[in-house]
Amino acid sequence: NLVELDLSFCPLITDDIMAHLFTSSSSCLEKLMVRGCDGLQNTRINSSKLRVLDISLCGSLKEVELNCDALIDLEIGMCLSLQSFSIDSSSIPSINLSMLPLNRIYLDCASLTHLKLSGCFAMSNDSVECCKCPSLTNLDIRGTDLTGDFFVLMGDGGGNRGGEDEVGTTTTLGDDSNTAAATTSRRGIQINTKRAKVKNEWQSLCTWEVNFPSNWD
Repeated sequence: NLVELDLSFCPLITDDIMAHLFTSSSSCLEKLMVRGCDGLQNTRINSSKLRVLDISLCGSLKEVELNCDALIDLEIGMCLSLQSFSIDSSSIPSINLSMLPLNRIYLDCASLTHLKLSGCFAMSNDSVECCKCPSLTNLDIRGTDLTGDFFVLMGDGGGNRGGEDEVGTTTTLGDDSNTAAATTSRRGIQINTKRAKVKNEWQSLCTWEVNFPSNWD
């Protein structure tokens, strides 16, 4: 049975084809590469065996929903139309969603220790539909509008949206200042909140500087 499949940069790959790959209960796919497949728009994958997924560089992708309990490696960078991301996996240790235009996330990941949301400028507290990540130790939310409530969501699994940390100080995430670099939450999560630097880095990536000669007519 097929275990690995690479369909990268294939313009014929659609959401229906993706669904068909995992429809059969006998599907043994453990590694799937569909990077650069611009036919994907609203992708949903349900698989108990998939371990590696590369869905990066899909320019038309707007929504991703993953129910993949065995998933341990996910590449999803440079999906510049992605607005909604949902994942249910008990195995994945880290997720990098940096620089994506997300306005909704749903995370149910028991083994997740590292989460990167830096540069997701559309993200706010209301964007977090669920965040059940009891093993989280490192959180990067530079360049977002997430605030301290997001930390509480992290601890309560999407429940209570108000409160203070154990040491009695309000945790502020997404700080505009250049000096706020990291905070430790009530569960020992290392939270990187340095926002201005990320904005400047993003602007440098997106800005073209053109110097015309002095004698240009």
